[in-house]
Amino acid sequence: MSGPVKKPAPWQDVLKAGILNNGVGVDLLITADFDSYRSGDGHGTSSGIPVDPSIKEGRLLTGYDFDVESIARDADGTFWIGEEFGPYLLHFDADGTLIDEPVPHPVLVSPHNPVALALPGTHTLGASRGFESLTFDHAGEYLYAVPESAPVVDALRPVPGDERVLEFYQFDSRTAAYTGVTYKYRKDGAETDNAIVIGDMTSVGPDKFVLIERDNFGLDAEIKRLYIVDLNVTDADGILKKNLVLDLLDIDDPRDIGGPLVGLDADKFNFPFVSVECVLPLGPKTLGVAIDTNFPATGRDPEVPASTEFISVDFSRPVASLAPRD
Repeated sequence: MSGPVKKPAPWQDVLKAGILNNGVGVDLLITADFDSYRSGDGHGTSSGIPVDPSIKEGRLLTGYDFDVESIARDADGTFWIGEEFGPYLLHFDADGTLIDEPVPHPVLVSPHNPVALALPGTHTLGASRGFESLTFDHAGEYLYAVPESAPVVDALRPVPGDERVLEFYQFDSRTAAYTGVTYKYRKDGAETDNAIVIGDMTSVGPDKFVLIERDNFGLDAEIKRLYIVDLNVTDADGILKKNLVLDLLDIDDPRDIGGPLVGLDADKFNFPFVSVECVLPLGPKTLGVAIDTNFPATGRDPEVPASTEFISVDFSRPVASLAPRD
């Protein structure tokens, strides 16, 4: 005997028509809406290569539709994705199906956003500078979306004239909306023409987060650092204080786990890759750090494309205890 027939969830009926390109909310054409693959920025021009029938039939998303950079799992098992083409926040079920309208940011507009493509020069954020980081707080109550850098429009910057200062944007997954609460953070590097970006952020305790700051200088890297902040601890200007947790270019390796590395003593290890873009807690005293390979970017050897690397780093005390204090 067959079991009871499950009633489809409300969003399943919507998905039959497709959430994207449905004339509601953020209206987007995706690869599945075209007969041939596109090339170039935005929807570009036709490549003449037919879109795979399975993509069209299942309305499958591709890397040409969204630039996925960060992911956070909600308490109900669904996933929130931070991406860079909007930048948008995207809500997927546990099986990878988009279940809500993309959520645009109220201020940040990428050059690849459909609005900016239709109206060139209206973007407010640099290309590929969207939500590299998206993380829930320790209680799983709010998400924090963090762009790689501050807006390109000076008037929209938290501190006009200072490219180092960007904001963490608080987002309520229950209402699928930004709360309006933000926190100011100052990166290292120059006040103008700043070359440092935020690679990722993760919660390590109540109101405590570890961030990656990195440059894009490859083998000439100067800044690959982990910092920790406490959302309750700011300086006189209201900018979050930060403490250095780890310099990834100068890691103690007393047992020489990393093996021989050019230019380093046996008791040292480094993580010099361009795209250091993942940090997560593996325990109270341990952090995991990984790279986005960005093949064929180089890392340790100028002649060899970087392999994917993931390291775990142990600390002598809980990472959360390294946070700034008033």
